[in-house]
Amino acid sequence: MLSEAGAGKLDDGNIVIFSPSRRAFSFAFQPGVQYWMPSKEDVARCERHFVDFLKKEAPGLLQKLHSYKRQYVGIVMNAERIIYINLFCHDLGLDWKNQEVIVDDGGDCYLNIKVNLKTGICYDFVVNGVA
Repeated sequence: MLSEAGAGKLDDGNIVIFSPSRRAFSFAFQPGVQYWMPSKEDVARCERHFVDFLKKEAPGLLQKLHSYKRQYVGIVMNAERIIYINLFCHDLGLDWKNQEVIVDDGGDCYLNIKVNLKTGICYDFVVNGVA
């Protein structure tokens, strides 16, 4: 279960939810996107949608899901609350609870997805390529 871990973040050791003031991963969103702070319940619901998505679209990744660290960001797009999930199996020695982990290659060790909390639709699923 997630527990409080500092100003604006929640963390269970492998999970962090970035505060809206952090404006994390802003390069990945349309200009002017608004941020919001997902609750523990929002993240749990997001994870359920994501697992359902992986069962259908990438069952091989579902088998490895427990090995990924996750960074969550709440954004509003087209008046819908979206959670962006950045997943990675290597943090590259970065302070990943306080800064985004951004990698251009690395294969299926690095992936991200957007989850619409209202509809449950998962989209913009990206698995990094291998250089």
